[in-house]
Amino acid sequence: MSKVTLCTVVLDRKDELVKNLQQTCPYVDRTIVIDGGSKDGTVEWLQSQEAKDLKVEFEIHRQVRLQYGDHTPQARNPYLRLAGSDGWLLILDSDEFLE
Repeated sequence: MSKVTLCTVVLDRKDELVKNLQQTCPYVDRTIVIDGGSKDGTVEWLQSQEAKDLKVEFEIHRQVRLQYGDHTPQARNPYLRLAGSDGWLLILDSDEFLE
């Protein structure tokens, strides 16, 4: 069975991200979050036990915000590198929810 990896980029959207991951993570094998330098508690949450229990891996890429601005496709390159080519990728923004 193929693995499913959820990938997302976030910047100062902790509440949306938490809700999104709580809803989505039961359906994926792995979650990769690239944070662009949040200052709203997102990074602290990503380091929490709850995030670990939801199978969340993350990296902070402050340059994503500075270098790419709102150019989201280029900001996605860090998580594509981490995800590799094993299975399927589910790419959602932090405010996009599965129904």
